Amino acid sequence: PGWAGITRQSVACMHLLLAVAASALQGARVEVATAAQLRSIGLMRTVVFRPELTSSRQRQLQSRAFVDAMKRKTSVLVALVGERVMGSADLLVEDVGAWGTASYVVNVCVRDEARRQGLGRRLVQSAEQRGVDEGAEAMVLHVDVDNAAARRLYEAMGYVELDAQSSLGAHFTGDDFVGGADGASPPSAPQLLMAKPLVAGAALSLPASPPPSSPLPAPPPPAPPSPSLPSPPLPSPTPPPPPFQPPPPPPHPPPPPPPPPPLSPPPPLPPPPPPPPPTRSPPPRRQPSPSPRTASPPPAATAARPPQSQLLPPRARPTCRPRRGQRRRVCRQGALSCGR
Repeated sequence: PGWAGITRQSVACMHLLLAVAASALQGARVEVATAAQLRSIGLMRTVVFRPELTSSRQRQLQSRAFVDAMKRKTSVLVALVGERVMGSADLLVEDVGAWGTASYVVNVCVRDEARRQGLGRRLVQSAEQRGVDEGAEAMVLHVDVDNAAARRLYEAMGYVELDAQSSLGAHFTGDDFVGGADGASPPSAPQLLMAKPLVAGAALSLPASPPPSSPLPAPPPPAPPSPSLPSPPLPSPTPPPPPFQPPPPPPHPPPPPPPPPPLSPPPPLPPPPPPPPPTRSPPPRRQPSPSPRTASPPPAATAARPPQSQLLPPRARPTCRPRRGQRRRVCRQGALSCGR
């Protein structure tokens, strides 16, 4: 019982909200949009037509594309509840040549919370009245094949399927009119062309006028017969070529000359003479070392030091033991002295 009471209260609240929304939508007004309202209409169409766009950057770019497309239309109709945009539709008036003038309505959209309240019907009716004011004789539109609700609405308003091969249908079958040109629906979605006459006596299914054919060029006059001329003499037949004869074989080449005799190796060089034996000079006589007590001659009177070759080898040098506290030194004659 508790849950049943809550459910009844929820259903009552829902019906109350729907009644309030319906009463608010009954007071909605449909008018021609101003330039300041195009941005709000573009945002509303992005939410309705492209709900798969999730990022704000993608929604902003799509909204700009809708605004640019609305600027190329004859007029834009908007449905307002207070100052909030609840729906919109675009109207384009076209000259169809020999058929006359027709209006084209596109991008009819209504917010999800405002659907099933007759707002879409009011937008289409306002577009039809606007087309009559512009001199249009028929209203043409495209609808998605899988949109059953929109097709039932248009059929209830008097729209019928239009033959794409007729003069009116061929004009609105180009890429500029097929859905997806303004980004409202994917270009690959199959669509149906529908139309409704706005004035009495307007024929919708007139055959398309064939393109004017260009006149065929006149055939050229026949060429005059040329006077008969004497035929030139036939050339004399050329004699047949002589039969092919193979060339004679070339003579045998002379034998090559014999190779020259090998060169004899040169005689060996005589061995170099042995070096002369080294001459040894006799060792110089050992000079007695001067006594420490003997006074050394003055520097000017001393003889020059003998060359190194005349000195005794280290083994022949006399050695002597110095006294304690004395150091060895070499005398001028090359002998070791104890410093005495």
